[in-house]
Amino acid sequence: MQTVIALSVIMLFLFIGEWVSTLSKAYIPSVFVTAVLFLIGYWTIVPKNVTTTATFTPAFTTMIQAALLVHMGTLMDFKTLLHQWRAVVIALCGVAGHGWWLVTFQLADGHCQCATVDRWYRSRLLDE
Repeated sequence: MQTVIALSVIMLFLFIGEWVSTLSKAYIPSVFVTAVLFLIGYWTIVPKNVTTTATFTPAFTTMIQAALLVHMGTLMDFKTLLHQWRAVVIALCGVAGHGWWLVTFQLADGHCQCATVDRWYRSRLLDE
C-alpha cells in the first residue's frame, strides 16, 4: 500500500504541474512547478524516500515501456509524418546508428559472431 500512496503523491505533483502549465499557456513550465512541489513537500510532509518507494519491478517497467511506445506511435498522423519526412529520416538514422554502435562496441566480448565486432575485438587484443 505504501507504493500506491507514494505513486499517488508523485502523480498528484505531476498533475498539478501540468495543470498550472496549461492554465498559464506554458508560461510557467510544468517541470518547474513539479520541482517546487517536490521541494516544498520534502521540507514539510513528504518523506525523503517517496521516489524510491514508488518504484516498480523491472518486468513491469519493460512491459509498460513497450505499451507507451506503441501508444505514442498511434498518436502520430500519417500525413504529418509524410510532411515531416526529414525528421523521420533523421530518427531512423539515429536508430540505425545506435544499433550499429550496440553491435560493434557493446557486444564486443568475443562471443558475438559479427565480423565487425570480431575484427575490432582482435585489433584491441593486439594493441594491448
